[in-house]
Amino acid sequence: MADTFTAGYKIAVIIPAFNEEHNVREVLNKLRMWRQTDFHNRPIIVVNDGSTDATKASAKTQWSEVIDSQGSKKNAGKGTAFIAGVRHAVEKYKPDIILMLDADLVALNHENIDYMIKKLIGSKNDMVVAKSFEPNMRELDWRYSGQRAIRTAALRPLLNGNKRWITMLSHGYGLETALNQLIKKTQVLSKPLFAALDAHRKNSLERQHEEILFITEVADQRNRLVDIRKEQLKKAREARRQVNALPKKPLGFH
Repeated sequence: MADTFTAGYKIAVIIPAFNEEHNVREVLNKLRMWRQTDFHNRPIIVVNDGSTDATKASAKTQWSEVIDSQGSKKNAGKGTAFIAGVRHAVEKYKPDIILMLDADLVALNHENIDYMIKKLIGSKNDMVVAKSFEPNMRELDWRYSGQRAIRTAALRPLLNGNKRWITMLSHGYGLETALNQLIKKTQVLSKPLFAALDAHRKNSLERQHEEILFITEVADQRNRLVDIRKEQLKKAREARRQVNALPKKPLGFH
């Protein structure tokens, strides 16, 4: 039976996966008990992002489904996989909450999942982020954590095709960094709830460098749009000037 606090909420789990054949099945096995407490309201979706190993086969179970990130077999990135998963989940299940998890989690249990979801439901926030441990048991910077519970309503701009959202989320410099910027009402849980094997191999300096690149690229795109708009206004003013310079025809009386 579902926890009384989460009963009535439809929660879709999205797991982006690239070459995780040895890890994703273990994650799904641990999610099985969690889903069985409220099977029809807890769909689990693995988004295969162009894996070249047996990830897709490993992720096919009786309690989960697998979709491809794109029509091709190309690895498009975690952000693109997340977008595909969200769109699929909303179209098929209409969930109230999207639960994003990494495909290589260890120490995963349903109590921690329920705790994260309860924190979201019991607040006015749009996203709750659970911190993780790195393989060396150091606490991972929350800004790069892939364990997040998000209200579906907060993703409405993405579902409506907002170009800024799509560009930022599918950018190569980090899905998590984009979510941090796009969803303002966020709570970070103080206690780490999960541990991951390989998802966070980059050190903090590399992560910071990626974030700087990401922010710089977004700023450059915004500046390009501003320049285009300025050029459009300049042309419009010039066209108006030319029209005003045309000789005025006298009004005729009939």
